[in-house]
Amino acid sequence: MVGAALGVVALGAGPALAHARLIGSDPKQGATLRTPPQRVVLTFSEPVSRDSSLLTVSEPGRRSVTAGAPTFDGAVVTQPLQALPAAGRYTIAYLIRSLDGHRISGRRTFTYAPAASPVAPATSPATSAATTAPATGPAATPGDPPTSAAAASAPAQAVPVSTTSGGTSGLVTWGIAGLGAVLVAGLVALAWLSRRRPPRADQT
Repeated sequence: MVGAALGVVALGAGPALAHARLIGSDPKQGATLRTPPQRVVLTFSEPVSRDSSLLTVSEPGRRSVTAGAPTFDGAVVTQPLQALPAAGRYTIAYLIRSLDGHRISGRRTFTYAPAASPVAPATSPATSAATTAPATGPAATPGDPPTSAAAASAPAQAVPVSTTSGGTSGLVTWGIAGLGAVLVAGLVALAWLSRRRPPRADQT
């Protein structure tokens, strides 16, 4: 009888001596993530209490990235996160109180390693110069008339005056004038002589 009673007491004390413990997390311990998580979830072996419980998530520089207070749903504790500021290893630290008053504490880590951004192809200096150089228009070909811009920017050039044609024209003009003068003088002299000639006497 005594032995049976002790056995019953021992069986009844077994569950009472068990405490809540962490059985899972998201992200998992040591996980490497390409995309930043929006929350951290801790799962315990039995329901836990929000009273006197703490949960923080810190960046590599030890600044907290939690957003608001955690939520408790039986054995699951969820902590919303801010946008992760940088790549690196993040630390989850928790101090959770079980329903029987026992404290569960520990740390877990995960690494945020975003995928590298594609690198834009480098442009050669010649390509950059061709891209940024102002447009100058099509190149002129021999025989084409100059454009208005080229004509405006080109210095004015003196147009040589032909002295040969001018000299010849002057000589012709003077020759005609001289010939006219001689002709007029001859006509005047002829008229004058005709007036001076005495009348011819009639011969009988």
